[in-house]
Amino acid sequence: MEINSPHGHHKLIKPSILFVVFGLAIYTLFPKETKFQYEYSKGKPWAHAKLIAPFSFPIGKSEAQMDSEKHQITSNHPNYFNKNSNLDKENFRILQKKYLNLLDSTETVFLDSLLKSVYSRAIIDPVWFDKIEQSEVVVVSDRESQPVSIQMILTPKKAYVEAQESIQSYQKDCAKTGRSCNLNKVDIEGFIVSNLTPNEKLTQELLQQKLDQISKTKGMVQKGELIVSTGQIVGENEFELINSYKHEFTARFSGSGSWHTYAGSLLIVGSPLALLFLFLFLYRKKVLLSSKKTSFLLISILVFVGLVMLNNKLDSLDIYMIPIVILPILVRSFFDTRLASFVLLISLLLMAYIVPNSFEFIYIQIITGTVAVFTLVNITKRSHIFRTAVIVFVTYVISYYGMLLTQEVDIHKIDWTYVAIFGGNSIMLTLSYPLVFLIEKLFGFTSDVTLLELSDTNQPLLKKLSEKAPGTFQHSLQVANIAEEIVKQIGGNPLLVRTGALYHDIGKMVNPAYFTENQSGHFNPHDSIDSIESARIIIQHIPDGIAMGRKYNLPQSIIDFIPTHQGTLTAKYFLLKYRKQTLNNPIETSLFSYPGPKPFSKETVAVMIADSVEAASRSLKEYTEDSIRGLVHQIVDYQLSEKQYENVNMTFKDLNLIKKVLVEKLLTIYHARVAYPEEATRH
Repeated sequence: MEINSPHGHHKLIKPSILFVVFGLAIYTLFPKETKFQYEYSKGKPWAHAKLIAPFSFPIGKSEAQMDSEKHQITSNHPNYFNKNSNLDKENFRILQKKYLNLLDSTETVFLDSLLKSVYSRAIIDPVWFDKIEQSEVVVVSDRESQPVSIQMILTPKKAYVEAQESIQSYQKDCAKTGRSCNLNKVDIEGFIVSNLTPNEKLTQELLQQKLDQISKTKGMVQKGELIVSTGQIVGENEFELINSYKHEFTARFSGSGSWHTYAGSLLIVGSPLALLFLFLFLYRKKVLLSSKKTSFLLISILVFVGLVMLNNKLDSLDIYMIPIVILPILVRSFFDTRLASFVLLISLLLMAYIVPNSFEFIYIQIITGTVAVFTLVNITKRSHIFRTAVIVFVTYVISYYGMLLTQEVDIHKIDWTYVAIFGGNSIMLTLSYPLVFLIEKLFGFTSDVTLLELSDTNQPLLKKLSEKAPGTFQHSLQVANIAEEIVKQIGGNPLLVRTGALYHDIGKMVNPAYFTENQSGHFNPHDSIDSIESARIIIQHIPDGIAMGRKYNLPQSIIDFIPTHQGTLTAKYFLLKYRKQTLNNPIETSLFSYPGPKPFSKETVAVMIADSVEAASRSLKEYTEDSIRGLVHQIVDYQLSEKQYENVNMTFKDLNLIKKVLVEKLLTIYHARVAYPEEATRH
């Protein structure tokens, strides 16, 4: 039997609208074209019906073949150089001017002829000479180009040596004839420089022209020709034929979606989202009925599916560079493991239609995402993220290369660059940590990181509580311990309930002396005021606590524990006291009632029960198992009769577990002695 107030169907209107809106957003991004229907892998049998070409198509070359041809053309393509044809004249004029008074006309004519001879050759800077890998270069001069063997090209130093030999020969002839000659006084080396400059632009343009002219095909498959038979191993040749058919099929039918293609895409998008809606309705109804929570889940799915679609369209990154594992990690940070795993599954179903090799993709991502969710129980420290990143990296490598080993015949052809890709993907998981804080601000959620920080008793507000109301502080610590144990037994977030319990009574700091746990001696300020005023002061700690929580920027999930720990109960002690004083005359009970609301989760129920039982246990005259059990049953049954649990999905089994935990915890706290059956018979 469930203690639950069913939600009206009208409350499903808003989440239904959200699902429709986000579904249409995903649908607009979804490809509306006919999809190639076959899945295949090299080295595996063809698992479909016999494939016969429905039309003629060219056989495309593989990437390896294209790369080989490109490499061959690139390695044999010559470098182009511009030649300065006027350099001999320019340098001769400078030389003639410099040695005007030294050389006679015969020597001047010789030098002119020498420079013309030298500069008729191709002279290149040694830096560029060392870079030439081909057997020849192309020299462009006066709009003409001609290939020049690398052996015919000179460096300035070699050209100088040849020029110097000619000068020495001329000097010897002068000596034989007895003529005076001053050529040995000419510094000819300074007038021999490179006459070639690299024309990189022309080199690249002509290279690109050659590369563009490479044929991407190597034959034709005619209509009606057999491509591959059922059960036939897809070898290298068959793989090329199927790829070529797929390429031609995509080119022909891309963007030509008919009405049934659009309808199919709508069903593909709608089915997983409908499955998520059903899951939330059956198992996470509170998440479904929360616009913020539902929006967060749908936005997360939309973002990651959109990233995969964008990457697939632009073909900019390898699909495994997208850190999809961040999705379940973010969901797990604010919800439970089961929901995080289900959201991952729904997202992968949507992505499967888009990505190539969808089985491989889903297989690897499900294994890796599930491992990440299970290993990252919470994100309370950066070290948790780094540990998970390492585990995710190892899982990616094992699952991917395990799949690859079954597909690749030659182990030497395995591409190990994916190790680096998975490494980069895993490093990007560290983005989860700052994203958690960003989502907290945008959606008002509370992560385990924030809860852990708030549960530190050195937090300013808790420190203030321990100083102003030490009795309340100790009471809150006990309530936190008891409520945490309750939630561990009946299900819920132990860290949330512990943190909420620590702050549930902060409003008592305004008038601490009016609360029993802070009173010392025999003085009680309630003795000097009437019951209505006493009730007002006691009840006022609820709005005071809410105001204080907002002042200190506590998350709403923590502030919720302040009003719900008393629900709509009454300040019973002062109500009964007032009835005695007024001889049971009719009274306005609203003056003694807490404003509510009633608890709405297992966590808030746990704090309500733990608060009441812990406070009441202080007034017990003796601490025995029977007295404690009687107190626990009395309080829980009273709150149940007052319908304080009606907004919480709890069973009587949960209540029995709560009672058992309370008895055990109080026995431990007060060191009460258990009466064993043997001792009972003796007495």
